[in-house]
Amino acid sequence: MTTNNRPLLGIVASKSLRRNNVKAKGSSTVAEEDGTVDQFIADHLEVLKNYRLLVTRGTYIDSFAEASKRRELEAVPGGMPIPWEPAFSELDGEVLRHGKDGGLLELSARLLQGKNDRPACGVIIFLMDPADYEEQFPENRQLIRMSSVANAILLMNYRSASLWANYESEFRPKTTSVKPPYNNGERVALIAHNEKKIPMCKFVSKYHKSLMRFGSLITTGTTGMYVLDFLKLFDPKFETLDRQNSGPSGGDAEISQLILNGECQHVCFFVDPMTAHPHEADVSALLRTCTFDGCEVNLRLTPNAAQSWMDSVAEVLFPS
Repeated sequence: MTTNNRPLLGIVASKSLRRNNVKAKGSSTVAEEDGTVDQFIADHLEVLKNYRLLVTRGTYIDSFAEASKRRELEAVPGGMPIPWEPAFSELDGEVLRHGKDGGLLELSARLLQGKNDRPACGVIIFLMDPADYEEQFPENRQLIRMSSVANAILLMNYRSASLWANYESEFRPKTTSVKPPYNNGERVALIAHNEKKIPMCKFVSKYHKSLMRFGSLITTGTTGMYVLDFLKLFDPKFETLDRQNSGPSGGDAEISQLILNGECQHVCFFVDPMTAHPHEADVSALLRTCTFDGCEVNLRLTPNAAQSWMDSVAEVLFPS
């Protein structure tokens, strides 16, 4: 596969989740150990080598560059480009600016079709530390919003990214030693803003067989009314739906608590990027909860991301 034909994949991670920035337990010093993004690269190198990677500068220096070159690269002024010369020779890509210096803006723009038929980036791995103050930068929120506008696959924690690489990518392993991660006890939360209720109903209709194989479905109030009506078209006796309050009345906060307690393993949240929401703080808190250290939840924020996951679920639950 030539470079020009490779699909685009964006990767950006908080500094604390990258190599050489992971603090040793019980110590204020930085340990020489791999961060979350480094572990992802090591685990899924065979998948990543089929993409053209768009990597923000700090993530590239800490997690992709040769260790011997990191200090030299860190000394390059921010306005000057640095070449793509990763430690992993199999990988192809380009280095964007530092995230806070325009790299996240560049990545947001690459989600959309560019000039001269430049291909759009369809997948973003966006690993954020919820304790990182930079999480509140508008560029971070913009990248999440533009992913929704473009209906891209946005993966915001290790579990979501790992599921995508193992089971969903077109270059996923033909055989994997990883045990399928689904069982009858796992629970799925379905949430949709008002303008995304119809896409959610279409999603539920298409994947009803797979969804009904999970332990139970959790919804916010209004979304649950729609979801239950559609599921009963396929199974009039279906009742395993756990409806919380509506989002503005606290439903997002209730689902956040279930995630914290390990009582919800998957979240499909169809966010409307075109409308202001009075409970924006609740929405942000739910997304942040899904990135907490040790939180093993699979988060999908767009119809494309949810469908990608559900297609892989169907392969596991209903092999041909």
